[in-house]
Amino acid sequence: MNVTREQSLFINSENRLNGSINDFQVFLNDQIVQAENINTQIKLSVIHLSINRSYYTVENNIAFQLICISNQINNVIFTIPSGYYDVFTFRTYLLTILINWTITYSKSTNTYTFISPIDGNVYAFQFFNCGNLFGFDNGITSNFDNSIPITSTKPILMNIDTSLFIRTDIPRTRYGCLDNLKSTTFQESDILCAVPQTFSPFNTITLSDSNQFSFYMSCKDLNSFRLYITDQNGNSIPLRHDYTIALKFEYISPQEQDESLETMQEIRDLLKYITLHKYL
Repeated sequence: MNVTREQSLFINSENRLNGSINDFQVFLNDQIVQAENINTQIKLSVIHLSINRSYYTVENNIAFQLICISNQINNVIFTIPSGYYDVFTFRTYLLTILINWTITYSKSTNTYTFISPIDGNVYAFQFFNCGNLFGFDNGITSNFDNSIPITSTKPILMNIDTSLFIRTDIPRTRYGCLDNLKSTTFQESDILCAVPQTFSPFNTITLSDSNQFSFYMSCKDLNSFRLYITDQNGNSIPLRHDYTIALKFEYISPQEQDESLETMQEIRDLLKYITLHKYL
């Protein structure tokens, strides 16, 4: 097989034809992907991806405790529903359960500040494996009251998902996938690439060689397709900010010329053998 040409497509979700940031239709206009003939194969690879880490993930119902130091009878355990939150929607949710509290968010430090009601009580938080959602370590925080607010001791972790999956509806050749992914949740039908979530807060999610996934298209021309993003369970992830992705299409044709040369060489060898055999 011989790569005859390459074609790159840079896609920004902001320029989508329709849909949402995390699920939209791409229209290629004059950049249509099209094979020269029926013998040409088209190989698709993701070569760049940049996604802003702008959402929380709560996979299962998790809990934290509001400890009332002044009166232990008033200790309350709150359960956080599973779902996706960003720093603003998570703050809105907390205000529905922490009645008469004030919670502010600092964009410059990516932290929360909690101000308790004027009720004369001293409080503390206890986090059960969810401190990262508040900007604290797991365990019990220091005591605070209305006159001494408490602020996140570290930047809020924006995501605790294990993987992010970029998917598409581009048809692919059966058994023609080149799989670099070793995940039990891998599905050949639609995954372009999987990105593990091992990055620090504020960073964008970028693609490395080990995350790349390539496959051969079964269609010979392409002028529109769908891109969408899910977690490892196939649930849609509601991104807040646009992202970019670059795709590379390689057009691969059979090595017809090389095969003919090999055939001619075989004929020459055979003629040499016949000629020599005649005079022996």
